[in-house]
Amino acid sequence: MEIIKYDKMDNSKLIKLPVSSFKYIVIHHAKAKKASPDDIYQWHVIGNGWSNPAYAEYITKDGTVYFMRGFAQQSANKGYNRTSYNICLEGDFDKELPTKKQLNALAERTKKIMKTINIDHNNVKKHVDFGNTASCPGVKFPWEQFIDSILSVNWVSWDVVIRKVSTNPDSWIKAINTIEKVSKLGIFKEFKYLKLLIEKIYNNK
Repeated sequence: MEIIKYDKMDNSKLIKLPVSSFKYIVIHHAKAKKASPDDIYQWHVIGNGWSNPAYAEYITKDGTVYFMRGFAQQSANKGYNRTSYNICLEGDFDKELPTKKQLNALAERTKKIMKTINIDHNNVKKHVDFGNTASCPGVKFPWEQFIDSILSVNWVSWDVVIRKVSTNPDSWIKAINTIEKVSKLGIFKEFKYLKLLIEKIYNNK
C-alpha cells in the first residue's frame, strides 16, 4: 500500500483539530466508476467552491491512499465535520464492488486511525448512517466483510456473547435490538451503548 500526500491541498485553509475531537471513521464512495484525486479536487473545490477536497483520505482502485485533510476539519459529513474522519474510495458501489486492493488498504488505514483516535469498530460508520445520503458507500459495498477485517482476531460481537451466556438468546437479542431502537428516539438514552458495553465487558474480562 502506497500513501501519497495530495499536493493540491491549501494548508492555509485547513483548520487543524485535536485528535480527541474525532469520534467516528466514516466510509464513502465517490459514486463514480473512475475518479482520480484531481477529479475530487475539481468537483469539491472548483465545482462546490470548498477550500479543499472534503475527505481525510482517498483510496483509488489500485489501493493507493491519497492523504488529503487528515486530522483537519472535514467537509464530507454534514453536521459531523468536526467529529468524523472521512475516507472515500474511488468507484460507484451501487453498481460495482470495490477492488481487493482497495479493501485491503481501507482495512489497514481504518485500523490505524481507530488506534490513533481510540475508538472501536462500533464507531466505524457508513456515510448513510448519518442520514446525509441515500446509500453511500453503496448497496454493493461488502460492509460485513470490511468490519470483519478490522476486528481483532479474538473479538466476540455482542450477539455472539448473548448466545454464549444465555439460555434464551433469541429473546435477549430481540429485546436488546428493541432497546437500541427506542434509545435512538431519545428514550432510555443511557442504553444507547448497550451492545458496545456487552462486548467490552466480555472481551476485556
